[in-house]
Amino acid sequence: MTRRTQVFLVIFFIVLGIAMLVSQGSLPGSESTNVERLQQQIEKLEQRVAQLEQSQGLKVVPQPQRLLYSDNSRFRNIPEGWQQREFNGTPFYVVPLDTPKPAASTDSRASSR
Repeated sequence: MTRRTQVFLVIFFIVLGIAMLVSQGSLPGSESTNVERLQQQIEKLEQRVAQLEQSQGLKVVPQPQRLLYSDNSRFRNIPEGWQQREFNGTPFYVVPLDTPKPAASTDSRASSR
């Protein structure tokens, strides 16, 4: 390579490096403008949040308590030999298998099955 070519390449790469720094905004002067711009955006957003908090206020609506299981009122009179137990707050019944089954009910729903 000739001396002219070497000088040209050095200048070319210096100009290319400066162009890349400018395009990325990494020059020392541009960082301060970015910081100032971001601080202005933060101030505007803080003002907007304060305005929304004043205009709407905080509204809390209590939620009704939800039941995880239904009321088992139909099992209050449990058959003889059954034992009521509870697991994690949910009642269940232990049914012995060696006792005779109760008589079939005369309920119309039971006969249609």
